Amino acid sequence: MKNAAWDITHLSDFIRLDNKDPHRTEAQYLFASFDTHLRLTTRLLLEISKLGYGVDQIAGQLTQWWSEKDAMRIVHEIKAHLDRINSSSHVPKTSDDPDFIPKMIEAGEQRLIAL
Repeated sequence: MKNAAWDITHLSDFIRLDNKDPHRTEAQYLFASFDTHLRLTTRLLLEISKLGYGVDQIAGQLTQWWSEKDAMRIVHEIKAHLDRINSSSHVPKTSDDPDFIPKMIEAGEQRLIAL
């Protein structure tokens, strides 16, 4: 779990950086990994952020890994989170604690273990 949590944390930051300069006038980023599924996930997230796929298209892509029912559930959860964090009332969690991200990952792992 920890490896997957770190992957998604770094991937999230990579996508954020890439989206800051969509025309690549300031910087270009290279994502390299031997993890095939992580590369596929990265490609999917980059396409979604650039092309703005609808729910059905994203769910269709996710069926590479999940059933149609699960893919739709995942897409709706992602959309709900994106709507929340993109709202004008959203205040991002930040911290001066250098262990902030590892602590958040640990808390997430504990929630999954408790299921």
